[in-house]
Amino acid sequence: MNQLLYLVRHCQVTGQEPNAPLTETGKQQAISLADRFSKGPISHYTIPPFASLMYPNFISHYHLPDRPPFLSLSDLEGGIDNQIFQDMLNRHKWDENYNRRFGLNYLKTRVSVENKLRELFIRRGGKPKRQYPIYFVLGESKWFKYLNVQHRVIQIPTSELPNKSVSVTFPDSYITMTNSKKPYYEKVYFISEIQDFLSEYGMPEDEVPKTYEKYWEGDFEKYYEVQVWDDEILRPYNFFI
Repeated sequence: MNQLLYLVRHCQVTGQEPNAPLTETGKQQAISLADRFSKGPISHYTIPPFASLMYPNFISHYHLPDRPPFLSLSDLEGGIDNQIFQDMLNRHKWDENYNRRFGLNYLKTRVSVENKLRELFIRRGGKPKRQYPIYFVLGESKWFKYLNVQHRVIQIPTSELPNKSVSVTFPDSYITMTNSKKPYYEKVYFISEIQDFLSEYGMPEDEVPKTYEKYWEGDFEKYYEVQVWDDEILRPYNFFI
């Protein structure tokens, strides 16, 4: 006897909490699903618990093709007057594929965020060797990849990440370290804790938006950010040396 198996992803929700309500789009998706499955007999259904989610077994670093990987803006001398930052600040004016934006206060806030991030990581037992981290996302992020259309990507297996040299925030640390309105804000996690975090909050939606206009507004819950604090982890993957 032939059987037909349907795999259905959850409808769109307003956040990552297990009881987050459906968005208006999600409500329409739910109605469409109900209509679809009301037309045929369903003998059995099952809903996997959040705890069954498995996190990706790699992290991804995105960089521009004309710039080496594993660079930190916070390492620049001269602050906003540094020519590298000035080029990035104005690149969108001549490069139509470049969607990222920076404000004049970005570097000052970035350094403050990273100092706080580092302090919280140390309090939890982290052993950072860098003053400022190098950024990755957990798994991959279509949203981040196409923030700059020509992004290159370098991926590192999570099995190669020493627990006390790598921290994780959700979402971007720029958001989590400057706000306290959610239970996972102002928090730093170890890579070994991500399974438990995913069990509670799940993975964020990963979609390429129709436009990146004012992308920085809202909760910005696009990806899990991974911070690497040791250059020795990166050295085998830096082919630009």
